[in-house]
Amino acid sequence: MLLLAGIAYSQVNHVGRVFIPDAPQTPNSDSCVIVPVTVNQFMSGETVESITDISSICVNMEHSYMGDLMISIVCPNGNEAVLKGDLGTDSIRSGSGGFMGLPYGGNNHHTWDPTNHESDSIYNPFGVGWNYCWSLDNEYDKSRGYFGGSNYIQLTYNFASLPQGFQSSFGPAGMQTFSTTDSSDYANKSGYYLPTGDFSALVGCPLNGEWAIKICDLWSSENGWLFRWSMDLKGEQTVGIAQSSAVEVKMYPNPAADKVVVEGENIVSIKMFNTLGQLVATQETVSQKVVIPVSDYPNGSYVLRIQTTDGQTTSRSLVIKR
Repeated sequence: MLLLAGIAYSQVNHVGRVFIPDAPQTPNSDSCVIVPVTVNQFMSGETVESITDISSICVNMEHSYMGDLMISIVCPNGNEAVLKGDLGTDSIRSGSGGFMGLPYGGNNHHTWDPTNHESDSIYNPFGVGWNYCWSLDNEYDKSRGYFGGSNYIQLTYNFASLPQGFQSSFGPAGMQTFSTTDSSDYANKSGYYLPTGDFSALVGCPLNGEWAIKICDLWSSENGWLFRWSMDLKGEQTVGIAQSSAVEVKMYPNPAADKVVVEGENIVSIKMFNTLGQLVATQETVSQKVVIPVSDYPNGSYVLRIQTTDGQTTSRSLVIKR
């Protein structure tokens, strides 16, 4: 049984949205949002014995500024480890001006509506959450290092309509261009980030009990949404909502001589690799149809790795033949 915020779900496509308000401008509020889940599948008394027992932790979220967020995992005895520090306390491992996911309104996430209610969810529609994962386990690819650095994608996205139930003093936010932090691929255990902390504070924590993701907004003027989170303990997903890899795309022609066309919902990135695993081409754009010229590449086999705006990925084998 998968759990999110204490509610049991039997299907992996359920989403539990949690608003992350701009804490410094929220009266009578501390700076952190805590979303707990309950783990009860391990033997009574079993504990975390090694930092690699915390195989991976993932969030699916969007936020209009990553530099002011501190994200932590809290274990049942109250000990916690920092996944991502904030810019003020950890400039090396916190990231800087990029966003997370696709916040509604892009660069104007918190000001696109002149009511400017950073703390009121009804005036801050949710955008598109991307997956962000942290791990110290060698089974997971962590080549991206810490948050920030060169892990940004510049993209344009059309927020064509207001989600039902939200308010605005004018219409939808429309077309926006902004930089966002590249997502992780849970299905293939790739594109993970190194946590700020080393998980040593979690050694000795009970495996059973209430675990929580803790998101602290420490600066003013930004907000966001958490859609789900998950955690793998000892290599097994125990809590959260599974990150599905069911991305439906069409690719044609195959074999291809001059160009290949990829069609699917909200494609944001396509990367082409040769048989040595070398990246030979990249296209980054939000579209439902992407045309990739291949006339300059030698005959042979390639792999296209396709990512959508919600952070899901899939791979397709391509043959270039003339």
